[in-house]
Amino acid sequence: MVRITKDIWDRASDIDKGFKAWEKYRGTTCDGFYPDLDMIPFGKLMLMTPKKYFKDKENSEFAGHGCTRWCRFTKDEQLTFITMRALAASPLFIGGDLPTMDDFSREILTNKEMLVCNQNGVMGFKVYSKNKIEVWLTPDKKVPGKGWIGIFNRSDESREANLSKSDLSLNYRKNYNLYNIWDDKQVLFKGKIRSFNIPPNGVKFFKFVVIS
Repeated sequence: MVRITKDIWDRASDIDKGFKAWEKYRGTTCDGFYPDLDMIPFGKLMLMTPKKYFKDKENSEFAGHGCTRWCRFTKDEQLTFITMRALAASPLFIGGDLPTMDDFSREILTNKEMLVCNQNGVMGFKVYSKNKIEVWLTPDKKVPGKGWIGIFNRSDESREANLSKSDLSLNYRKNYNLYNIWDDKQVLFKGKIRSFNIPPNGVKFFKFVVIS
């Protein structure tokens, strides 16, 4: 394992850092060697810097990240953050306080399909980038025609992405089941184009399986 980013916190700019490091180091994984995108800053943070110990306003922002507080990511940013780590096969280190972890953070951190993707151990790669929409794909290392796809909206506005199978790096002659991991829904991709509505800084995270 090797750290490939500077410290990562709960800021949109740090999500961008993760994407840049992911693209730079993609293809470097092998058995026993995994690029590390740093900690996951979910839940309650900075527990070791309670505000009562600071006597003046200047020092109340310890290391520039505040005193004891909750994660500042929106829910969509959290989904983007953890989807990135699943597809990149990055080690999952929780930076927040586990005993007080909020329900939403706990649910996505323990999602079985997300963990299967992460433990697949293959660092995904970018297959599409246009109009602030990026598609990253991680193949299943054991089963041909199976894997995971993240369709990321890298903008601050909602976007509708009209994507073909080729845009997703899938075989246009085949039909696929797409399982939406975060929404727990199945989508059948049979035609040429599908539309995906993605919230600002959000993601659609799919497990794909070829069916015919």
